[in-house]
Amino acid sequence: MGTYVSQSDITPGFVEQQHLVQLTQDTPGSDEVDTDVLDAVIAAAEAEVDGYLGVRYALPLPSAPPLVKSLAARLTVYRLHRRRPGTIGEDLQKDYDRVVKLLDRLADGTVTLGPQPEPTENPERVIQSTSTEPVFGRANLEDF
Repeated sequence: MGTYVSQSDITPGFVEQQHLVQLTQDTPGSDEVDTDVLDAVIAAAEAEVDGYLGVRYALPLPSAPPLVKSLAARLTVYRLHRRRPGTIGEDLQKDYDRVVKLLDRLADGTVTLGPQPEPTENPERVIQSTSTEPVFGRANLEDF
């Protein structure tokens, strides 16, 4: 189960249960969804979404807006089909292209997820910097 979507978000809205079995199951004759495969594909799709959203929003999102759920589910379906050669039709490819275009627009700020809560401070995270002595400076320039 992912952060944004789960199996119940994918079936039956995006893929019928039997089709999901065919897309996830690598063992012939099995009639159940391989949840390990599905979870891995969901994680990859959510990582792709986060890759775009992380430019503009603090991650992880406190709650997944419906748009994020939909985008992650659509990417999951695309990635599931990619596991099977020849199953990506023109409609599925166009949908994937639309998802990526919308993620680009979310990243550049032309589309937003709406108001998001301000990120909270984490006192355990402290900014530290280190440096070495400068090679050139007022004190040692006369030596050169």
